[in-house]
Amino acid sequence: MSKKSDEASPLPEGWLHQFLDTADLKRSFEALRGSRHFYAETMRGRIRSLELCLEEASQHFERAVALSGRAPETIPNLIRQFVLAVYIFDNRLFQAPLDDVTEIPEPWIPQLPEELLREYPEVRFVLETRRAAEGFLRLNLGECEESARIFGELVREPGIPGDVLTMYHLGLAASQYNLGLEEDAMENIESAGFHLQAGGRLLNRARAAGCLYGFYCYLEKRDQAESWTAFLKQLTCPEATKRVFLKRGRLLVRRCAQQGSLVLL
Repeated sequence: MSKKSDEASPLPEGWLHQFLDTADLKRSFEALRGSRHFYAETMRGRIRSLELCLEEASQHFERAVALSGRAPETIPNLIRQFVLAVYIFDNRLFQAPLDDVTEIPEPWIPQLPEELLREYPEVRFVLETRRAAEGFLRLNLGECEESARIFGELVREPGIPGDVLTMYHLGLAASQYNLGLEEDAMENIESAGFHLQAGGRLLNRARAAGCLYGFYCYLEKRDQAESWTAFLKQLTCPEATKRVFLKRGRLLVRRCAQQGSLVLL
């Protein structure tokens, strides 16, 4: 494997920052036109998945997997393959409850050699993302004691941005609620809201606001749910983005009702 870790990005210059900071899904998708790298195909799939065009997202991910097999074995490409695997898993969660899924994508979290993690500090974020992905998996499988342990560790991890911590607090809250720890769960839902209000990347904030709306709807706390609808509507992202994250929140409510527990998508 090449040790080159500073190769040029396969995405258009500044694309990722624009994607995260403007949350303009249509514009971001169009900006990838002409990009042939597997990571560009990965991000096309990610955008379609966020838009709940799940079958189209799967097609992009399948092409990305095929292209990744022909990509040079570099550290950046290993990280990109990991991101691809997590996005495939995330898309699968929206397609059906895990009880209805006959096969979880494999390898849904590629293994990274410990010596690689020691030699390349920039790969360290993969460990956090791996743990979070496992937390989502355990929560959706109903293994709430394990998901509570994972998310509990993540919310205490130093240096994680608030807009990311929002989702970890929600994961912990869902785990606690399902374990009968309702008071602790509500405290973590409130903590998620505090982190979200403090700022962060616009795309992450829109996604988390939709999740908070979904949680409060399922818990039949209508005033709080509507407050997060209002929060989402006042964000500076395009109206289409606001609509899709509100739609994702409604889907979350249906999934929670279907499974009879709090889950996180």
